[in-house]
Amino acid sequence: MKSVVARHPGAPARIVSLRSFTPADGARHGVACKASEWLRQSSRNLKLREDALVDAPEAPWANLRKKNKNEEWRFSATTLGRILGEKPEALGVGEWTSATETSDLASYVAELAEVPVIDPRFTYSQVLVKDGILVSSPPEGAEGLTVTTAASGTGADDVQEALRFLDEHDTERRGAPQGQGEDFFDHLGDALAKEAGSPHLVLRVGGPDDGKTHVLHLFQVVPRRTVGSTTCWSPRVSVLVEGGRRLVLVEELIYEDSAGPDLGSGEPLGARIVLPKTRVYLREGSSLKHTLVHNGSEPKDVSVRTVQVTQDAGSSYDLLESRVAFGEGNPSAGGSPSDASLSRVEVDLWQAGEGTRTSLNSLSLITTSAAGPGAPSHAGITHELRTKARLSHHGGKISQVAKMVASGGSSHCIFDGKVDVERYAQETDAAQIARGLLLTKRATINARPNLRIQADNVVASHGCTIADLEEEQLFYLASRGVDERTARGVLISSFIREITQLFTDDGGGRGVPFQKLSSRVEASVQRALELCDL
Repeated sequence: MKSVVARHPGAPARIVSLRSFTPADGARHGVACKASEWLRQSSRNLKLREDALVDAPEAPWANLRKKNKNEEWRFSATTLGRILGEKPEALGVGEWTSATETSDLASYVAELAEVPVIDPRFTYSQVLVKDGILVSSPPEGAEGLTVTTAASGTGADDVQEALRFLDEHDTERRGAPQGQGEDFFDHLGDALAKEAGSPHLVLRVGGPDDGKTHVLHLFQVVPRRTVGSTTCWSPRVSVLVEGGRRLVLVEELIYEDSAGPDLGSGEPLGARIVLPKTRVYLREGSSLKHTLVHNGSEPKDVSVRTVQVTQDAGSSYDLLESRVAFGEGNPSAGGSPSDASLSRVEVDLWQAGEGTRTSLNSLSLITTSAAGPGAPSHAGITHELRTKARLSHHGGKISQVAKMVASGGSSHCIFDGKVDVERYAQETDAAQIARGLLLTKRATINARPNLRIQADNVVASHGCTIADLEEEQLFYLASRGVDERTARGVLISSFIREITQLFTDDGGGRGVPFQKLSSRVEASVQRALELCDL
């Protein structure tokens, strides 16, 4: 048995007995802690009330031996268990490496943000969230766009009204027969948001339609990992776009330089749980172009991003999602299984009105390799995308393209997409395709496109292809004097380009080309391809 001392602020030390847990134990027992026990033992530093943790759903990595495993986490629960279940640690609030002076952050934003486009059709602004501080630069002429925080409970009446509406709608969605129930990380993230003061950004686009499209670039700076605790961070974004208005929203996770005083202490760093959540409501005739970018990965990282979208009649939602990660073996870490990382994106979409339009485009690129001859392989990087789309009304349309590239024996890509065409959703058009490239023998891709159709007058299709590069294409390039490595690089780049070009070709229909953002994505892609075993 091992005892851990956990203190409440201003309270005497409390001894919590924790059973030590090893990977061997995991293989035998298949469970580290139940959800309620894990939270109760680990959350002392988060200033959460006891009753905030009482009804926590079961942890996804619990009871892995059971035949009836948690279907929502069937492919990634084992990775979660390696990262979080080996040695339960106290959960701690986020800490950042550099100072968080507002003036410093303003210059930081200027380095990352795009050069404003002088165009009367658009307004461009940036927002950076770090350590509870919000730095924004609202442009001139941005009437109708409100950007504020909800942490203090203050703000304009229309913002508070929007929050009340979204909260009520959340309750309605969860109570619906096909609604998304609360899972373990939902519960933890909501508890953090309510009790621990996690940042909550509120965006509202309203007022009379002036013909302008508002472009907002949101930078979310991820806190660093610390010694002796699991860092937990749960930023929230609530978006309400009123009828006929248009918004372009870019959310980008930024990793600071993780070098800090703790790294030189010789003690291992704890895990990190990042739980971003964006909820969106689109009124009749409104539109949202939504971009999610996550470049990079660090050991013991768990990122679970939730996107919840509701579309009224005639609205349009366009999602562009990109994740690129690469890793090399870490001899100093000894290749510990707990040094794995997991990035998961969950999209829950409801077409709640007639004539809605939805487009979902995503890229997942992972490269893992050894640091050198004889060095241990990378502990593992897992990317998971789960989408649920519910079409409830006449004339809806949805198109989804999911692309995955996995290179290295520790690379794992997962896609699980479901489109549910309900009984009264006649004359709808649903198309779903998943394409994967397996570049090495031990890399893994799991894909499950799924259509559930109850209407009898629809156009629907889905498909999936997972393979290495085609020999005929390689032979064609070889016959023209291109060596094999160059040929493979060209074909891989072409495969990826279908998604990455959306950042530069007029912003993927967004009206504003994101040159700096595109450069950051391209740099990550090139670095990953350099590490590919071609």
